[in-house]
Amino acid sequence: MKTLFGKTLASLLGLSLALCLVFALLSSTLIGQIHDEINDRALSETAGLLTAYLPDLSDSGALQRWALEAGGASSYRITIVYPDGKVAADSKADPAAMENHGDRPEIIQAFSGAQAKATRKSSTLGMEQRYIALPVKDKEGTIIAAFRLSLDTPAMESRLSELQFLLVTVIALAAALASLVAIYLSRGITRPLGLLAAAAESVPRSGFELKNKRQFSHSSREIRVLGQALDSMAGELSARAESAEAREREVEAILEGISEAVLALDSDLNLRMANNAARQLFDYSPTYGGKDSGTMVSAASKKSKPCLLEVSRSPELEEVARRALKTAAAAEADITLYRQGSQRSFQVLAAAYGRQNNLDKPEGVVLVLNDLTVLRRLETIRRDFVANVSHELRTPVQLVKGFAETLSASALEDPDKAKRFAEIIGRNAARMERLIDDLLSLAKLEQQEEKGSLETRPENLRELIQEALASVEYAAAAKNLKLELDCPGTIIAEVNGGLIIQAVFNLLDNAVKYSPKTGVVSVSARKTDSLIRIEVRDNGPGIPAAELPRLFERFYRVDKSRSREQGGTGLGLAIVRHIATAHGGTVGVESWEGEGSLFWIQIKV
Repeated sequence: MKTLFGKTLASLLGLSLALCLVFALLSSTLIGQIHDEINDRALSETAGLLTAYLPDLSDSGALQRWALEAGGASSYRITIVYPDGKVAADSKADPAAMENHGDRPEIIQAFSGAQAKATRKSSTLGMEQRYIALPVKDKEGTIIAAFRLSLDTPAMESRLSELQFLLVTVIALAAALASLVAIYLSRGITRPLGLLAAAAESVPRSGFELKNKRQFSHSSREIRVLGQALDSMAGELSARAESAEAREREVEAILEGISEAVLALDSDLNLRMANNAARQLFDYSPTYGGKDSGTMVSAASKKSKPCLLEVSRSPELEEVARRALKTAAAAEADITLYRQGSQRSFQVLAAAYGRQNNLDKPEGVVLVLNDLTVLRRLETIRRDFVANVSHELRTPVQLVKGFAETLSASALEDPDKAKRFAEIIGRNAARMERLIDDLLSLAKLEQQEEKGSLETRPENLRELIQEALASVEYAAAAKNLKLELDCPGTIIAEVNGGLIIQAVFNLLDNAVKYSPKTGVVSVSARKTDSLIRIEVRDNGPGIPAAELPRLFERFYRVDKSRSREQGGTGLGLAIVRHIATAHGGTVGVESWEGEGSLFWIQIKV
């Protein structure tokens, strides 16, 4: 332990000597400042002493001789200036050739009665000077001249630099020697510590591994013990890390494979984890931390984690999570989410998990959202289908039953009544037959859509449309309607001919039924790129815009009473939509009240 302490002390000593070097440099600067102050004081005292021996100021020749004698042999410069700024004497230059000095700052201040200092470049000598100026007074105290004493700044700096250089050189040599000694003494500890640091850095990649064990074995006992402890700890950490990573991969794979949306929240309902189904549902893309796949959301800082309401925009979902968190028990609820303009139904299961610091408050809550949208839609369709079929069959069944009972009771004795009742029974039986046929057609189409077993072959589209037109010619002639066809005979399509005929017939049948007498019903077909579009146009009463979105639903009628009078089942347009879907196409309608309607089928070829 003493050896380790001694080496550490040597390292600290080297650091201290380095700091001493810095201190020496700072001291050199301070010495320069002190040197300047000493020079200023020396100049001031010298100037004061010389003013006491000044000759008669009125004799400029005597003044010049005195200045040359007093300052000529030294590095000082003596200048005497009259109140008008004229130089009376100067020890370094000819006064007659010198310019007026009345504008010099130190001269101005001296004539004001105060001692003045200044440092600037002399216009006479061409070098930087340090000046001290004193006022010269007569016996009555009147200022009669200014006495200025100056010294070359380069001369002052040369003296100072010699002292600074000597000081810095001595301390630098001492610091360098101390640093070499400190480095030599500290190598015994820094090298083993470097080996330990390199080995510690390699733990995440290849485990704790010493690359120069021989040099490590020659280090102090403390370093060897530290290395062995790190080696043991690294092995344990590596095993735990591998186990944790394996569990994390397993959990991630399970979550990604679950079709239900799963969200893990902390106690403040901030998002901690979201699987792929949840991210797709809420259109959420984490932009920080976590895995590349985005399953695990960063938990680095609380501010970086979005809250549940921010991600889901559903107060209902947040309420379920808070209830589970508050009761520390499972909670269940059915909620509705509105995503991308559609309504979706979910069953939410919420369960709190963990305990925070051994308290009753859970660490967070897990939400599982089971999508019931398709199931609820199917239930709604089933209920509507049963209700609509029951409603459609109720009236004809009652009529058949009522008139059959009447016939069996007494109407057979009256041939006219019996015939009329038999016709009513026949019409309602035919109505039920058409309804059953349409239901069977829908069921068959849906079965073909599910199995993808639609049989197709190349067909001439014009011939198919002409066959559908032939089926409505009698009904159109009865209303004096004109049928028009606009379809090139060169369009060949891979379709199921029978279904295309049925779809066009249903559209034509509706157009004939609802068109006024002497009207026009036209059919057109065009092929553009990979699409075929078939249009059926009439000039009937038109359809209100509010009714258009539901027009292709089963049993939906714009005018229910009139549709039944025309013999419709309410399934014709639904059959058209299923036929188009079975061919990978779509249907649509455009209508203008009072002007007519345009129905179209668009299929891919």
